Amino acid sequence: MSATKQADSNTHTFFFREPEALTVVRDRARSRKRLSVWSAGCSTGDEVYSLAIRLKDFPHEVTGSDIRKDALAVAQSGLYPERCLRHTDAETVRAYFTSVGDMVRADPRLRRTMRLIEHHIINDPPLVPVRGGTWDVILCRNVLLYYEEHDMAAAIGRLASVLAPDGILILGASEWLNGALLARLPRELQLIAQLERDVVVHKHRFTKSQQNERRSGHPLMSKQAAADADVSLTADVKRLRLQGDALVDSGNAKSAIALFRAALQREPLTADLHARL
Repeated sequence: MSATKQADSNTHTFFFREPEALTVVRDRARSRKRLSVWSAGCSTGDEVYSLAIRLKDFPHEVTGSDIRKDALAVAQSGLYPERCLRHTDAETVRAYFTSVGDMVRADPRLRRTMRLIEHHIINDPPLVPVRGGTWDVILCRNVLLYYEEHDMAAAIGRLASVLAPDGILILGASEWLNGALLARLPRELQLIAQLERDVVVHKHRFTKSQQNERRSGHPLMSKQAAADADVSLTADVKRLRLQGDALVDSGNAKSAIALFRAALQREPLTADLHARL
C-alpha cells in the first residue's frame, strides 16, 4: 500500500478504541439538537459503530469515510472478528452484537443514523452533513501520522473548513501538535485539551479584536499559549512514546523500537521505555 493510501486507511482498529474521545463526543451531544459527526479515515467502521452506540440516546448522524473500498465493505456488512470486541464491555456486546461462527455482527439498526462514503482526505472536497452545514465533531485518529508535517497541516485545514464555529476536531495520540505544526494550523483552531490518548482541537468564533489581529497578521496565541506550544523535553519524549505505541499497534515493531530508543536518549531513566524494549 502506498503511503498516501495508508494515510487514509488505518486498518488496525477495534471497537471503543481510546474511549476518552467517545466521551468527548457524547458530552457534545448533550448541547446539540442533532449532533453531526464525521469519522474521517474510518477504515472498517469500528469507530463509526462505536459512535452510533455511544450516541444512541441523542439525535445524531455519523458519517464514516475511507479511501479503501474493501474496508468500507466490511463496515457495510457489520461483520467483524471477535477480537475487535476485546475492549468492549459484556453488556454492550450482548446488546449490540450477535455471534456468527467465529465472527460477530453489529446490530443492523445502528446503520439507521450512519452513512459510509469512499473519500480521500486530501484529494477530494471535504464532506458535509446530510442536511448540509458543518460538522459538530470530526474524528481523524491515527490517520495523519503517515503524512509529512506540511501535509498534516493541510489535511487539518481542510477538515477545519467544514467544522462548525464551535466544533471540535479529535486527532489520534500520534498526531502530536508540536510547536511547528501549531504554527501551520488555521488560526481559528486552538488546542483545548490533550487527553491521555487523543488530541482535541477546538474551533471558535473570532472576537472583533481577534479578527483585527488576524487581518493584521499578528498571532492570536497568547504568550502563555505560545509557551505551551513549545516542545519541552518531557513532551518530546511523550510524543515519541505515543508514536512508538501506535507503530506497535500497527505491527511496525522495528520503527517503534527506533522511536523508543530515541526517547531513551533524551530521558535514559524512564522505566516504561525500558520495559517497551
